[in-house]
Amino acid sequence: MLAATAPLKLLEDALVAEPQSLDTPCSVFLRGYSSEYDRLVEFATGSQEKIDHYEAKLRQMTGISSLKIRNHKNFGLLIEVTKANLSKVPDFFIRGQTMVNNERFVTSELEELTSCISQAMENLGRFESELYVQLVEKLASDRVVLQ
Repeated sequence: MLAATAPLKLLEDALVAEPQSLDTPCSVFLRGYSSEYDRLVEFATGSQEKIDHYEAKLRQMTGISSLKIRNHKNFGLLIEVTKANLSKVPDFFIRGQTMVNNERFVTSELEELTSCISQAMENLGRFESELYVQLVEKLASDRVVLQ
């Protein structure tokens, strides 16, 4: 029974209580299992804070209190401005989409932020897959014990 302790301990130290698919970021490995993983998770999950900060900055700069940054599944992050506030839109906003009640814009800074967040999520996904392969390789010699 003692031989089974090491691989089980490794699994307990590595995996969350109910791991999801590797397609779902931050849902397989525990924080603290890998410092690089923790760093990537921190950046990827801290992205909403960066978006909120940029949104607040744009609201203050433009005077548009209803301005919102939304994530669109096809276009990424977009700035939404109601039709009533279009006269306050600065020149550096690039029109992206016209809707019934609002218009959507991007800025070069928002495109950069979108790219950084997307890259962080990709890196996180890739690293989680690498961690998984490494974990399976570590456990391969104990497969009989685990069965």
